[in-house]
Amino acid sequence: MIFLSLSSICQATSLSAEKCYSLGDYDCAVKELSVLALQGDSSAQYSLGLMYEQGKGVKRDLQKVIHWFKLAANQGNSHAQHFIGLMYKIGQGVEKNDQEAFKWFSLAAEQDDPDAIYELALMHLNGRDIKKDYLKAREYFQRSANQGHLVSQYQLAQIYDLGLGVSVDKNTAAKWYQSAAAKGHVISQSLLGLMYAEGQGVPKSYTVAAKWIHAAALQNYMFAQHTLGFMYEIGKGLPQNLTEAIFWYKAAADLGDRDAHYALARLYKVGKGMQRNIELSISHLSESAYQGNVRAQYELAQYYERGESVVRNFEQAVKWYRLAANNGHAHAQYFLGLLYKVGEYFDRNERLATEWFEKSALQNDVESQKILAGILLTKKADPDAFEKGIYWLTLAAETEDSDAEYLLSKYISRQAASLGLLELKQLALARLWLEKAAMHGKASAQYDLAMFLLVESDNNKNNNNAEELLTLAAKQGHRLAQLKLVD
Repeated sequence: MIFLSLSSICQATSLSAEKCYSLGDYDCAVKELSVLALQGDSSAQYSLGLMYEQGKGVKRDLQKVIHWFKLAANQGNSHAQHFIGLMYKIGQGVEKNDQEAFKWFSLAAEQDDPDAIYELALMHLNGRDIKKDYLKAREYFQRSANQGHLVSQYQLAQIYDLGLGVSVDKNTAAKWYQSAAAKGHVISQSLLGLMYAEGQGVPKSYTVAAKWIHAAALQNYMFAQHTLGFMYEIGKGLPQNLTEAIFWYKAAADLGDRDAHYALARLYKVGKGMQRNIELSISHLSESAYQGNVRAQYELAQYYERGESVVRNFEQAVKWYRLAANNGHAHAQYFLGLLYKVGEYFDRNERLATEWFEKSALQNDVESQKILAGILLTKKADPDAFEKGIYWLTLAAETEDSDAEYLLSKYISRQAASLGLLELKQLALARLWLEKAAMHGKASAQYDLAMFLLVESDNNKNNNNAEELLTLAAKQGHRLAQLKLVD
């Protein structure tokens, strides 16, 4: 249904029709408008069409709406042309037809009707029955925005903000967001607030950011309410106020914001700004998880796996781990990989285990990279598996993981030995990773490096270094290092 404000209904030149309408006597208004419409008055024809669309003083009849609108439109009434375009666009009273919609919008746009110009801009922006053309979309949005069209100003800001067919221009984007925000456009208020928070296109100011985000929050814009809650929680742009933070988080949560539910779960869990309540924490966490928050899904899985504050339920744990994994949570993917690898809950399946480990490894999960490397390095039947294994182990080792560094040193040495490549370059690389593993506290690496130093020993310095390494390893319980020190 096309929504029309009641104030737009009587635009006829008849004062009596306007008076009837203002008094709520719609039968009288229709009678007066009908006389003028039959005489060919385009404003009366348009207004009478609106009365039929709204069902004011007459039974709602979309065919008569089209009839009176077309009579007015054919006389050049831009409002009627625009609304006929809308009816064809959405298929109201007529068969949906984008070409007809484009035709009527174009006729109205020729008369600088800002609403019609906006519709043409949208069609070019979205490529609706015409070729997508960001340049034309921008030109139309500009024309409409210059006439004060609120949503066009927002869309024009978006074009410059996102660089749709133009270079990204945060200054121009901020200008148009500002114009729309000042007139109450809620999304523009919120985005302008974020621009002030980040100093994009405007001077950085958390205070001004809070002002605009607060304005959007007061209009029940969910995202702004959540953001405002966070600003109150951490004291950015506003004095820290946990009571206000909780108020706005709850407001956003009531509108279905999954991240606000997650924030409330976090606060209830630790008792920040409120009495600690683990039951309410889990309730909000569950709501957030059901709405697709991946962190909530993973944490809920952990609750069920451990039986922490809920009845232990491994089936539920696996359900939520899988959902989190499918939504890209790296450690949930690692957990599923483990289940398939060891055959716990699922039948053992190395292929699926490898797939989950690889997904997690691609997100730089070090444990997955190490396990994936271990799987690949033992696949003797696959000629490419060894190199792939070394690749993943190297990625893990580059995070200064001492286990990965030590294993990488071992595998490089073995590779060199098996291929008869005991050359200085290979040995130096293996030695480098061994030294890194020892430096990062790996007891086995410290012991092995000490043994190398003793074999190579030709001075007291080597002996001293070896003794230091053995002492470090021994302190960690390395039995061979302890025995060596006794010798």
